[in-house]
Amino acid sequence: MSQNNITASPGRFLQFACDCVSRLHNAIRDPWSHVSRAGLISSETKEIILNKTYRGPKTVTQLAKEIGLSQPAIHKHVKELLASDMLRSVSISDEDKKYRVEQYYEPNFPVLLLEDTVALEAVCRRIAERIAKIYWEERGELGQAFASTSLKKRGYAIEDILDYLYSKIRRTGRQVLDEQGFFPELPTHKDGSRWVYWAEEMEDGNSDTSS
Repeated sequence: MSQNNITASPGRFLQFACDCVSRLHNAIRDPWSHVSRAGLISSETKEIILNKTYRGPKTVTQLAKEIGLSQPAIHKHVKELLASDMLRSVSISDEDKKYRVEQYYEPNFPVLLLEDTVALEAVCRRIAERIAKIYWEERGELGQAFASTSLKKRGYAIEDILDYLYSKIRRTGRQVLDEQGFFPELPTHKDGSRWVYWAEEMEDGNSDTSS
């Protein structure tokens, strides 16, 4: 599968499978890739903080006690998460406060609890099966299009790029839906970047980060 004898084309570059990889070019096709590329959850401690706060807002003091780090260390991570819009300060009633003078924090993005994903599973599965049927129906046409590419001459088979085709169709589908007004406008964050993010609650009997 040699890539030899390919004439260089000025002005062209590689767009990798995952937008979060490249540091040379700014093109982001998936609006959640910015979080990884910019390192907004760049440490295990930040991830633990988000896990500790999604079921209910907590203070720096509470987080320090539960995680086992100093308050200054936790405060540093919280400050960075606030600056990146991954965390937000929330107001809670005085009767619910354990620490009256401290700020309480929670994730600044939608968190789908396990019961939420269960509620959405059936309709998502039904849509996915309809899309999968289209993939199978169009497999022959994809094969014909592949035959006209340079990939076959370079020793590749269509099976080698099925994940690319899936990704290409998915991303193009999002672009079409975006043009049709299906998605709301991407929010602009404190640093001027525009992205969306979410998280799903998962079951893991070996994890203590969500307690």
